[in-house]
This record gives sequence, C-alpha cells and structure tokens, in this order.
Amino acid sequence: MCRTLLDASVAGDFAVFKRVCEGKGDANMRMVASDPSTEETFRRASAVIAPPCKGGYELVPLGSLLQRGHTVHLWRLKPSSGDDEFLVRLTLKNKRLAGFFFQ
Repeated sequence: MCRTLLDASVAGDFAVFKRVCEGKGDANMRMVASDPSTEETFRRASAVIAPPCKGGYELVPLGSLLQRGHTVHLWRLKPSSGDDEFLVRLTLKNKRLAGFFFQ
C-alpha cells in the first residue's frame, strides 16, 4: 500500500491515490479523499516528492510502532538522484489506511 501511494505521488496520479484511500481507507481517509481540496494538496505534495524520485527510489523499512490504537509504519525514502532523503509514515487502524505522510 505504501509503495502504491508513493508511486502515485511520484507520478502525480491523483486518481490512483484517491482509489487507494477510498478502497483501503478508514472512514476519515474516505472522507478526506472525497474533499475537493485534497487534490490540490496532493498536487503540492507531489511537486515536492516527484522531482528527486522520478529516476527511482529505494524504500528502506525503519520499523513500526503503536500510537493510540494505530499501527504506524516508518520508511526511509532514498531518491536515486542522491537528493535529500524523506521519512514516510503510513498509519493503519484495524488494517485500514488512516494516514499517509512524508517529510
């Protein structure tokens, strides 16, 4: 799921991103995916992540932790371009997508 969301972000493909959020997301993620402002937020985030990752990237698992009933999975995103690395965070609750962020 993380790689699919990340690949959609790198490709700027909001349709795939939204499909994952709607199909695998919890109630909040489904609501967020249908909000008209989400596509613009996605575009801005994609503009940050896409340039360094267009040539490929490595996703290195850092582990997971529990927070308030959620399982939080963390990865190091290493762009092939050698640019800055990112921290990727995917949050699940009851095996449903509850959040996806990178910084």
